[in-house]
Amino acid sequence: MMTNSVKKPVCFVLMLLSAIALSPVQANEDEARPVFIMHSSQDPNSPTSDWLKRVYAELFRRIGVPLEVVYFPGQRANVAAQAGDIDGQFTRIYDYQKLFKDQLRINVPVIKLNTVAYARVEDNLFLPNGWSSFESLNLRIDYVRGIVISDLNLKQWVAPENLTNSTDLREGLLKLKYNRTDVFVHGNIAVEPALDGEEYKDVLTAAGLMDVTLLYPYIHTRHFEYAPKMESALNQMKQEGLLLQYCIDAYGEDYRLFCRSIQPLE
Repeated sequence: MMTNSVKKPVCFVLMLLSAIALSPVQANEDEARPVFIMHSSQDPNSPTSDWLKRVYAELFRRIGVPLEVVYFPGQRANVAAQAGDIDGQFTRIYDYQKLFKDQLRINVPVIKLNTVAYARVEDNLFLPNGWSSFESLNLRIDYVRGIVISDLNLKQWVAPENLTNSTDLREGLLKLKYNRTDVFVHGNIAVEPALDGEEYKDVLTAAGLMDVTLLYPYIHTRHFEYAPKMESALNQMKQEGLLLQYCIDAYGEDYRLFCRSIQPLE
């Protein structure tokens, strides 16, 4: 996924303040506490982004840590995470910490992600065998740079000359729509709402399920002391049904079944 331009990160700052009035001493302690910078690869104006912001705002409110969310492409986040320029990431695969140094998984999944191959409706493409569906097909395959599960699997099954990448979801969908690629591989949580919009409705469709993956929060190992608190708070939020409710609030009532389908059972 190579581009010549790098967008400046868009920051969404969530200062998680208690509803109870603080004494001067408490206020000074809060002001001195460092802001925790978490990365999101989602479009900041998307329902997926809205959902995850709600989840992490409540999570960091519960552990009493100020939160800042930054947005930029996933590949750049890999570099920033290893360099320690960000403190954590909203969602990464289970084995991410084996691939990138100093990354610590929070052992509570927040999303059950379907990685799907999307194609043009007019092509009537059907890919029934997951990643291996690409082995004998001469198709132009595209994915978003920095998404580890797509990168690892597509490089295994697709010839290099048939594999391209995009900076973000919109670029990938537009390339597919205008016949610059034959297949776009991406997570359903971001694509499904886009396909319901006028720009892509009845033009693009799911052609096959590639993988089902659980996604987890990650933090830099220098913040290891936060891990037990985050795991405890997330488990409590799941028991309270907040991850599902925040999803419905962000996507809309029409997406209730969709929101249920992407809730991890763990």
